[in-house]
Amino acid sequence: MSNSVIMKYIFLIKIFLVVGILHSQNSHIDSLKIELKNIDNDTTSINLLNNLAYEYKNSNIDSSKFYADRALTNSKKLKYLPGEARSNFILASANFYSANYDSAMIYANEAKRIYQRLNKQKDIIRTDIIIGSTYERLNDVNNALKSFKNSLKYAKIVNDTKMQINLLSNIGAVYNNRNEYEKALKYYLDALDLTNKTGKNPYLEVLNYNIGFVYENLNDLDKALNYYNNASGLNTGNIYLSSIILSRTGSIYENKGQYQKAIDIELKALKSAKELGANENIAEIYIILGKCYTKLNQNNTANKYFQSALNLVKNTGDNKYLASVYYNYSSFFNKNKNHERAIYYLKKAVEINDKNNYMHSLAVNYLKLAESYKKLNNYKLSNDYYSKYIHLNDSLLAQDNIKKIYELESKFRLREKEDSLALQKAQLEIKNTKLSRQKILNITISFIAVLLLTTLILAYLNIKRRKKINEKLKSLDKAKSRFFANISHELRTPLTLIMAPLENLIAHNTDKSKNDDLEIMKTNSEKILTLIDEIMDISKLESGKLTLCNTTVNLYELTKRIFFSFQSLANFRQLETYFKYEIDKNLTLELDVDKFEKILNNLLSNAFKYSTSGGKVSMIIRKIDEKISIEISDKGIGIKKDDIPKIFNRFYQSHNKPVLGGTGIGLSIAKEYAKAINGDITVDSIINRGSTFTFTFIPVISNKKIKYKENLKENTSLSKKDKQSNKSYTTGPNILIVEDDIEMNKYLQSIIAGKYNFQAVPNGKKAIEVLKKENIDLIVSDLMMPNIDGFELKKIIQSNSSWKRIPFIMLTARSMDEDKLKGFMLGVDDYITKPFNVKELLARIKNLLINKKNRDKWEEENPDINKITVEDKFIKKAEKIILKNIDNSDFSVNDLANNLNYSRRQLERVLKKHTGYTPNEFIREIRLQKAYKLIKARKYSTVLEVSYEVGMENLSYFSQKFTERFGTNPGKMLK
Repeated sequence: MSNSVIMKYIFLIKIFLVVGILHSQNSHIDSLKIELKNIDNDTTSINLLNNLAYEYKNSNIDSSKFYADRALTNSKKLKYLPGEARSNFILASANFYSANYDSAMIYANEAKRIYQRLNKQKDIIRTDIIIGSTYERLNDVNNALKSFKNSLKYAKIVNDTKMQINLLSNIGAVYNNRNEYEKALKYYLDALDLTNKTGKNPYLEVLNYNIGFVYENLNDLDKALNYYNNASGLNTGNIYLSSIILSRTGSIYENKGQYQKAIDIELKALKSAKELGANENIAEIYIILGKCYTKLNQNNTANKYFQSALNLVKNTGDNKYLASVYYNYSSFFNKNKNHERAIYYLKKAVEINDKNNYMHSLAVNYLKLAESYKKLNNYKLSNDYYSKYIHLNDSLLAQDNIKKIYELESKFRLREKEDSLALQKAQLEIKNTKLSRQKILNITISFIAVLLLTTLILAYLNIKRRKKINEKLKSLDKAKSRFFANISHELRTPLTLIMAPLENLIAHNTDKSKNDDLEIMKTNSEKILTLIDEIMDISKLESGKLTLCNTTVNLYELTKRIFFSFQSLANFRQLETYFKYEIDKNLTLELDVDKFEKILNNLLSNAFKYSTSGGKVSMIIRKIDEKISIEISDKGIGIKKDDIPKIFNRFYQSHNKPVLGGTGIGLSIAKEYAKAINGDITVDSIINRGSTFTFTFIPVISNKKIKYKENLKENTSLSKKDKQSNKSYTTGPNILIVEDDIEMNKYLQSIIAGKYNFQAVPNGKKAIEVLKKENIDLIVSDLMMPNIDGFELKKIIQSNSSWKRIPFIMLTARSMDEDKLKGFMLGVDDYITKPFNVKELLARIKNLLINKKNRDKWEEENPDINKITVEDKFIKKAEKIILKNIDNSDFSVNDLANNLNYSRRQLERVLKKHTGYTPNEFIREIRLQKAYKLIKARKYSTVLEVSYEVGMENLSYFSQKFTERFGTNPGKMLK
């Protein structure tokens, strides 16, 4: 049932309960008017006016207010407190029903004040119910609950069971609206228990319905059904409520898969709803009938009901519910593989939800659009809508982070309202007691003085608070700088103790098979040292202690050496290089070589990093006026326009795609160094066409002359080794490695070499070329790569029927859940975060290859049923059922089959076809994956606790299977 309709029903039932407190006998308005004409202006006439006001409350709010206001005026003249209290109470009720909540609160508080003076306890409770309901409509739930619970306490003291039942029900409804179903259930059950004990039958139907509704939201469908049936069996004559109860009962049978039974019940509900003309209820019944007939493959009948629901809701003006009908209709078309029509209705739902700011519904629409476009193999639009879904969902989740601030603001607004109420009350007192002008003036001046004083105090406190915050931020910045400086110093010592013995090992190593590993260790140790130096440089820049250390250098030799040190990277990435020096090759400068190298290394690293395969990186050195200009250009992905002003900010990382990582301090330090040597760095960029960084500086010419030597070739070519494809042939499966980092690519090759055939490529584009030529059994791909990243590569593979079944492992340094979710939605089979355990990687490769082999074998043995199609949601549903029963060691294949309404044989066929697992293996896989997450999160201190938590009570068996699956012992991993 749609949220908008459900909330409307809950509100109507709540009002029914409140009205139950206030409901009087049948109206006798005419006789009251006649009687009123014959009575003088005394307390009897006041009571008659109040009676008329009360009778009109349910039929004509304006008339009710008119007579209550007359009664109030006369009561004040005669100082008749009972009449004044009742007039205020009726005016509070009338304003509440006409949604004038501020006025309702004023009158209710005044009524309560007088009732307290008269010591009318039951009337105080009745008034508190109006106050609590008003707080709830003003979204001040805490005060609403406080008011209801306070009234409940006094209702128990005076032993008024009718009041207690209604208050328990109101409290339950508040918790229900807040989705706090366990709390709502407690109060509803207490109300039902009290009703059964005292025989207050008029409430039984509503309470049974409410309890059933809560159980339905708690997903306990059997209990929900039991209470709905209890409500139906009471047959109180409330046709409207009976229709709703029947509709919810049918909906549960639809959820339980008993479609024909659901249809029979919904048709009964439809008959009642049509008698009442309850269009929204009729529309909801049409949708449930449409769903049931769809499940029974009676598509013409289903379509008729969906269309009827749509036509009906279009005329109600309820946009939120209309969007819900569009959404349900789209599901019908998706089920029947008419995805274009589904998209049409989903976009209509999006239009309504976006226009009316229904953000939660809009997020669901985006997700369904992504899934629909995916089924049409339109992965670009699918990704666009999925990105919108992620962004909107993150925004909605972020609202939770400001909840406390919102609560504080709400309290402040409430205080303002209370002050406003106090002012209005003071004004009423001034009016009624005819205070002198001087007294009015004194009160006004006092009020303004208090207001000004309060404002000044708040302003002072705010300034003081901001000052403290600024001081704390400055202190935090200093502490952060000290921390980074200290940690950098601390890291240098152990790093030295790694690098020195490592260089000694390289120098004396006689085992050539270890050379590659040792060189990788040396290269990456040097990278860590560079990062440490950058952190140290930040500290020096912040403290103003950065100094220049100039030496005499030949500019041509220096720039050419730096540029061509990237040649091996260019060869690996298959990039063309171009170096041009347009000034005197014998020019010598006084220059801080270390800082100069860091500037150029950073700019060149970025140029190579963000270039696409087959592109070009160039460096041109020329003299412009009195400055030397060094232009470094690439033909890469470019920089988004809105990022360009921010890229030199420290720690800035773009949120635009593609995001290739980095610390966000390199360009900032390069810019600072450039300023230190009387220079600057600027950038020009066009998205998808490339970027040009220009480093200009004023040279300090040296008197010393150093002639250049032609010791580097400017047009280096690929070596014979580089020209060869990175291939290895043994026996067995063929693995494709896709990784743009040279060292990581070689490292992955060294891991896989000798165990499997492999081919290694530097990017997604080359991977696709290999897939077109070779039979690949498994892919290990990095996520962050230029041009075609890991996600894009997986999308392309997924769209090709010949490649989509190839197991795919995503290997990345990013461990965000958002990335993992996106990867799994694209069909990624496994996700490994760097740094990784070699045994774990090999174990995951082995398991995926075994699954592929089992899947291929099963398809060969079952050619006749090779066309079985099962939607992704079936596998997700199976996972959800297993996770729900994860700690139940007795949960079996039969249990899973029964929950899915499959036979054991059917379940085995579907799982084998789509996962390669038998049902037992599938259950075990879910258990092991859950165990891996628990251990990774350090939620338990012992392996035994983890094994019990995932329902694998045999510790040795659990450890054995965990090690086989992930390549690491759970005990070691936990430590």
